[in-house]
Amino acid sequence: MRDERTLMRWIVQASLRFRFLVAAGAVLLIAVGTLQIPNMRVDAFPEFAPTRVAIQTACLGLSTADVEALVTVPRCLSCRRSN
Repeated sequence: MRDERTLMRWIVQASLRFRFLVAAGAVLLIAVGTLQIPNMRVDAFPEFAPTRVAIQTACLGLSTADVEALVTVPRCLSCRRSN
């Protein structure tokens, strides 16, 4: 805890001592951000459809009804609970 206070004190003192450098860095970041605005891709319409997951299961020796009842349905339920 003591080292964190010392580090924080050093950061604050250095920021106050070099306040013009801090201000110049802030202006530089604002300028770069402003120049990047035209290059940003914006989705005007967000995706409203819920996420869909396709689960394929294969169990040798079981019928399709058994695979669905014993493997696919429990797997889907566990995926639904994990959200």
